[in-house]
Amino acid sequence: MPKPFPWTYHTVFNMVRNVGAKKYDASNFLAWLDERRERFGLRYRFKTDEENRLKRVYWELESAFPWRERGFDLIYFDTTHGTTGYDMKLGCFTSVDGEGKTIVLAASLVANEDTPSFAWVFDEFTENMQRDEDEEAWAPRAIFTDSDAAMAAAAAEVWGDRTVHLLCIFHLELNGLAAPRPRRSGRGK
Repeated sequence: MPKPFPWTYHTVFNMVRNVGAKKYDASNFLAWLDERRERFGLRYRFKTDEENRLKRVYWELESAFPWRERGFDLIYFDTTHGTTGYDMKLGCFTSVDGEGKTIVLAASLVANEDTPSFAWVFDEFTENMQRDEDEEAWAPRAIFTDSDAAMAAAAAEVWGDRTVHLLCIFHLELNGLAAPRPRRSGRGK
């Protein structure tokens, strides 16, 4: 088992940005993921298009190990953190440990923010977090996301009514501030 590493959004983003720097390419990134699988048993999957360009990547982080065995009910998934130099959106699966600290469980890169891409990522996460092959497919009780309709559709497609989809407070506030306010008539007359 790998030594736990304190992953944060920033460390994941910087790692992806650095691996994707000019001196690296997708094959080096995949080789790095393969090395992590061989050394630590960390899972990853990827998809390419017809021209063999990387379209989707999912990988488990070291901090997921203890939680895969213990289980967890609430997940936060967000792709608004940043885009790599290759125009792929970074998504992080996070949860909260028993002490109220954020833990980053897994990450993904997607070229398209559409329902099929998010459904693929959610399927990979589900398979990764499945504790027992004989059990019914694992699903979080709730997933918090932004207001992306494709993400909501993918969550419903993969987990159905076993998972409640909720919007995070940040995005609720953001949407509330952007909404037009009703005018009050009759004031000042």
